[in-house]
Amino acid sequence: MPTISRTQILRGPCQLIYNGGNPLYSKGDVIITARTTTLGIGTSGFGEIDQRAADIEYRIRLTPSGQLGNDAAQLYANVSLGVGASIFGATDRTLVIKPFISPQAVLTFKNVGISRMPNLRLTAGETAFGEMEFTALRSDASTWETADSIVAASAHSAPDHASFAASNHIVEPWSAAWGSAPWDSFQTENGWTITPSMELSEQRVDNAGLIDYCVRALSVTAQATPIDTSLTEAVVLAKLGHAGSGRIRGQSLAALGADLVLNASEAGVQITLDQAALIDAQLGWGSESKRIGQCTWRATRTFTAGAANALMVIDVA
Repeated sequence: MPTISRTQILRGPCQLIYNGGNPLYSKGDVIITARTTTLGIGTSGFGEIDQRAADIEYRIRLTPSGQLGNDAAQLYANVSLGVGASIFGATDRTLVIKPFISPQAVLTFKNVGISRMPNLRLTAGETAFGEMEFTALRSDASTWETADSIVAASAHSAPDHASFAASNHIVEPWSAAWGSAPWDSFQTENGWTITPSMELSEQRVDNAGLIDYCVRALSVTAQATPIDTSLTEAVVLAKLGHAGSGRIRGQSLAALGADLVLNASEAGVQITLDQAALIDAQLGWGSESKRIGQCTWRATRTFTAGAANALMVIDVA
């Protein structure tokens, strides 16, 4: 019976470098799914007789380790994209995966975009990022016949860990300010969850298949349970703007909103949701329920001199 040595089993962590930016590290495993979409060829007499390749793409999933100051600019660049913009950009962006262990090959994906941004968890009880996803397609203007047009393997080169530091992993309370008092300074029960959502449309051509994903819609929401003696049910209901003088069906929620500004004072990071409006709120009565439960804010697109502003801005001191 053939034998195998443990040294022959390929395993171990990696470093990722997207578009030449700061190295990314994962909190857990990095999982790559190579996906072939097929077209079944069927006949009445014989049933399915063949499968034909229709599209090829790679999905790379990971939860970044939490270096918010280092990684935010590249992980959330898509919140500034306009509708119809490609997540891959005008020129190909590579994703290089470097194993820590020296005998293993380096993988370079030739044309990569961020197809799902990670949720942000702003709290003293969690690291900053949720799971994210890259999508890799064939390099721009290449054909199926072009070798290594999606991914290429090369000899091992050692990762450079100079930018990695425990202090870059921000885990601390975040203060919040949203418009005027009593919302101008308040705390939360368990911190904040920021969810950037992106709907994508596919672009195909007959000889190449899937060649692009373009933005169809973008949104950013924030959820938290406010904790402050000044935040009563009456204050929350007033901010929802469901009834009262001047309230009409079809009213702009942006008119009831303000920039939601979140600060990690020790780390010097500020996150701003543009003209955020309160769209959902929970009220509770009971031995354990808080009077003010989870609330949800949604950023609203604003414009400056005819140019669309980003729904979310992350400033690092």
